[in-house]
Amino acid sequence: MTKSVTADRIHGLLSGRSLRVTPFRKDLLSILLESSSALSQAQLLDLLGPFADRVTLYRNLQTLMEGGLIHEVVVSNQSVCYAICPEHCESGDHRHQHLHFHCLICHKILCLDTLDSPPLPKTPKGYKILEWQTEVKGYCANCSKQSA
Repeated sequence: MTKSVTADRIHGLLSGRSLRVTPFRKDLLSILLESSSALSQAQLLDLLGPFADRVTLYRNLQTLMEGGLIHEVVVSNQSVCYAICPEHCESGDHRHQHLHFHCLICHKILCLDTLDSPPLPKTPKGYKILEWQTEVKGYCANCSKQSA
């Protein structure tokens, strides 16, 4: 864990959502908090090391999503990545309406902070939009430099 992601902060995030504080969850949250982009399950397994298994990761990702600490980012190629939720998300009530940037070369996924949201489509009577996601595609700074 780096100085920017302290053990106390991670403990507070988990206990603040009434989630058990386990070594695996602390490691997983540390990786997600330190990452500059959303990460796939394969990337997370690689970063967690040789003793992490797919089933334990899947269960903990589900628990952290249900607890309002992380959210799924589904990109156009149907792959799923995970990113930290804003602090105002709650258990079972994710409130993060934002854009995702998808680099077409390195496939890095970033959550973009935006001041204005795109207009939402008009829904049929009785429908209620709870959340939305939009993907913006292009080249990240590093890939832009390499392709120039």
